[in-house]
Formats: sequence, C-alpha cells, structure tokens
Amino acid sequence: TLGNDISDNYRPLKQSDYVPYHVFRDTTLQLDSSFLQSKAYRNRALWTRKLLGLVQHSRLVQLVNRARHLRRRAEHQRRNVALGPMHEGGLDDQVNLPPTTPEWHEAWRVTEGVLRLMRDEARRNETPLAVVTLTRGMQVTPRREQREKYLDQLGVKDLYYPERRVAAFGDREGIPVLNLAPVMAKQAEERQVFFHADHGSLGIGHWNEEGHQAAAELTASWITREWSTFRRSSNLRMHVVSE
Repeated sequence: TLGNDISDNYRPLKQSDYVPYHVFRDTTLQLDSSFLQSKAYRNRALWTRKLLGLVQHSRLVQLVNRARHLRRRAEHQRRNVALGPMHEGGLDDQVNLPPTTPEWHEAWRVTEGVLRLMRDEARRNETPLAVVTLTRGMQVTPRREQREKYLDQLGVKDLYYPERRVAAFGDREGIPVLNLAPVMAKQAEERQVFFHADHGSLGIGHWNEEGHQAAAELTASWITREWSTFRRSSNLRMHVVSE
C-alpha cells in the first residue's frame, strides 16, 4: 500500500516508537528492535491487553476506542493540511512526489532494501516473490474533475510516481511487479464506479466489494499469465496450499 507503507518504514516519517524499523548501518540494512525497550511500546502493549478484554464486553469502551481512532485520524489530517481538503486520512500525499528531503530519500532507500531482503530470503527458500501495488482512492476515482484538481494541488501530471518507481526497482532486481492503479483507474472512469468506501463515504478508505473484485480478477489473471515466465526466469518452484 504505497500510500503509507513507504513513510511507515522510516521512523522520522511515521513518528512512532512502538514498532520495529529496518535501518541502514553503513551499507548494511539491519532490523532495529530497540522499540521493545521504549516506554511507548510498553504502555501500548499494556493498554492493548487491557483494552481488548474490555472491548469484548463494553459498548462504552467501544465508543471510547472509536473516538480514539477518529482523533488520531484528525491529527494526521492536520499534519497534511497544507495539501488541502482532498487529503485522505491515514495516507501521506508526499509519496506522490519524487523525494526532495533526506527523510523521504531514506524512506525509499529502506523500503527498497526491505524488498531486496525479501527477494533474497525467497530465493534461499526456492520460492518466487512477486509484488502487487494496491490503489489509493484518489487514484481510481471516477470523478475526473476531482482527480485533476488534486493533481493541480500537488503540481504533478499523474498519481503513479510510486508505482513507476517500484516497477523500475522490480525490473532491476528481478522482482515481478503488478501495478493495479492505472488499470483500475481506467475501469473506474469507464464504468463510473467507486472502488473505495469508508463508512458510506465513496472514494476513500479501503476497497469496497467492487474494488476487491476488480483487484482480485486483475491479480489472478496476471499470475496465470505470468506464471510460466516466473518459473523460467527464476528456476524456482511455487508452493501451492490447497484446502
């Protein structure tokens, strides 16, 4: 999910101390598990254990927990207020732009390093690796005028910079990549259908039923079409789990 996974991989952008990160030490990418000793992690772990038990039995606690999530979403939106009202909570609009700050350069460097580690581990275990990049609501809205206004705000010509970058990385590193956004954007406009919805708000949030179906069909078709290529290029076997 390019809308937040790039920034989430780098502590200065995610701004959270309760999760692990990969960090470069010289030229070696290593897992930083120092979060286990952080006060934020210990407090969060304790709160989560208590909260999960209460949520199962109290409508009042469920209401408080919902308010907590809404407050966090509002805080994220305030951090992105410079990009205007079309920002979607939980996602970072800056990912649509080529990196211009040391933080974003490093976030991309770490993300690509993690993908390289995944590729190497998959090869050691004789298992093919492929990457599918998902969509963001603004990328696949059927409302062309809304998308064009958003593009104008960002000062870009399209919303596929991260998709192009991941695809180019895959070409260099031998990782097949499927970018869903361009194809689903075309489908959305042709069919005038929304693929994202959040509590009745169309065009934002996670995939709705139509989004899941479109993504599943495209991904299944791609895997079927490309499987012979995967096998020839990697000389690996695919482990299939069936019911």
